[in-house]
Amino acid sequence: MTATINWYRAAFQTLVGETVDGILSGKNTKNEPTPTLIRVPTLILWGEEDKALSKWLAEDSAAHCSLARIRYFPGAGHQLMQEQPQEVTQAVLEFLGGVSPSREPQPNPLPISKS
Repeated sequence: MTATINWYRAAFQTLVGETVDGILSGKNTKNEPTPTLIRVPTLILWGEEDKALSKWLAEDSAAHCSLARIRYFPGAGHQLMQEQPQEVTQAVLEFLGGVSPSREPQPNPLPISKS
């Protein structure tokens, strides 16, 4: 959750001055140069049907990375990990160099509360 919040903070800091209509329409009118570059392999997962954030934000995020890969998921929206958990897991495993998909899942060592 912390990483997600930090992503939003960083993304919207670059959008200062943009109108809400501009953000939602997907028009990046600032086109400012990237101040710093992330120099580790980075996987950006994005739902193609995301109504909250436009695809150009994924592309803008990738521009901040020297080794970025964007993976779009057809039919998925903003809650990508909840909407397509198997596909997201598979994409992450492939990106990390892969654990065989035939490997048996390990039980969660922490109890899950259902409230």
